[in-house]
Amino acid sequence: MKAPRTVVLANPYAIGDTVMMLPLAGAIRRHWPDVKLYFAGLQLQLVQACEFFDGVIDSRELIADPQILKRMGTDVFLNPFACNDMARVAFAARVPIRVGNLFRRRSAAFYNRFVAYGDTGHAHMLGFSLRHVKALGVPIYPLPSDPRALFGLTRVGPPPEHLKQQLDPDRFNLILHPKSGGSGREWPPEYYLELVRTLGKTNQFKLFLTGSEKERQAVERECPQLLQSESITNVMGALSLGELVSFINVADGLLASGTGPLHIAAALGRHAMGIYATGPTLDPTSWRPVGPYARTISSPGRCKPGSQTCPKKTGPPCNCTRALQPDEVISRLVMPVLQRGAGELRWSELPGSDIRLAL
Repeated sequence: MKAPRTVVLANPYAIGDTVMMLPLAGAIRRHWPDVKLYFAGLQLQLVQACEFFDGVIDSRELIADPQILKRMGTDVFLNPFACNDMARVAFAARVPIRVGNLFRRRSAAFYNRFVAYGDTGHAHMLGFSLRHVKALGVPIYPLPSDPRALFGLTRVGPPPEHLKQQLDPDRFNLILHPKSGGSGREWPPEYYLELVRTLGKTNQFKLFLTGSEKERQAVERECPQLLQSESITNVMGALSLGELVSFINVADGLLASGTGPLHIAAALGRHAMGIYATGPTLDPTSWRPVGPYARTISSPGRCKPGSQTCPKKTGPPCNCTRALQPDEVISRLVMPVLQRGAGELRWSELPGSDIRLAL
């Protein structure tokens, strides 16, 4: 295929989805270094930190005026997470090449180039995302030897000065992100409190609490003692997405359930420690954080959303995540960082169970 002039990647969804889309931009940039590459979505401050893109567009503006794409001279439009509104926008603007998943029936009628896959429960979402560039004849291999190069988050600015001053160079600066915006099966907030109390006694950690204002209000309802703990610096509801990315970049690690900030930490090369339920679309098989220092722990047994013990919605804790006690998380995820450290990993050295791309 002849090199296009302008390519738009669309993803008006959550932070984790956006992180998993960034490698598509990297593959396009490596194959067509002179192409103009734009992101259309909502997580604009995150994507502005990615070296692959020339600019960002608010997807809400595109929905209101699809002809923005035409005025930009868009040649190629990729919709890797099958947003119906975005598919209609590209069709209305008569973008010459529109790529999407044939198996997503509601949006497939608006595409003219296709990938085809259904259930993503047996391989990592990153691989399914990367398939979309294959429809353009863009090679995926060889993958960068360093996983961080997949994501290109090299334009991260400095964090707010007041936060930078809170960091302790003599201790491990660990961010705790207790909520997931409903995207993952969360670990109970009272377990985070117990973890804070235990780690606070070691004097090896400087602990921070992050999350949106809505998530702060949820924690205040469910476990107000966590917000009030003297062992933690609480910045929930105080940071924009761009500031959160900057803060994660200068911290040493982040502990969370399967949520966007966990993927940001992994992509930035921080220690990303994820707590997952085990079950369809929930466990690390599909949504493991990808990075040189990423590690996860999964609940025993099988999570069955909609059963008596597991709420149908993601987000709220269930018996599965409650089965992962704080002592186990500390011993299997947190303390090994201090005891053994984590040497640099090459992409080829990542265990096959960690990320199965299924390209």
